[in-house]
Amino acid sequence: MIHVGSEGQHWATKNFLKEVFNYPFNTLKLRVIIGTVAGSNTKALKLDRHLGFKDVATIPDAHDDGDLVILEMRPEYCKWA
Repeated sequence: MIHVGSEGQHWATKNFLKEVFNYPFNTLKLRVIIGTVAGSNTKALKLDRHLGFKDVATIPDAHDDGDLVILEMRPEYCKWA
């Protein structure tokens, strides 16, 4: 699983993202990374989808703020690794 937390702008540089995804996919040889986001967190969902994460499921009422969205990243659609 992966979780992203940030503050401010310009923290997600290309080099940073390459390192973030290089480790699980190229070093650990993982086949999938899972992320979970509150359905109400539109900024986080936009970022994750822009990075290449794909929606897998939405679980209604599974988060304090409503629905919980489950996303996945696989090496074959990761442009960063």
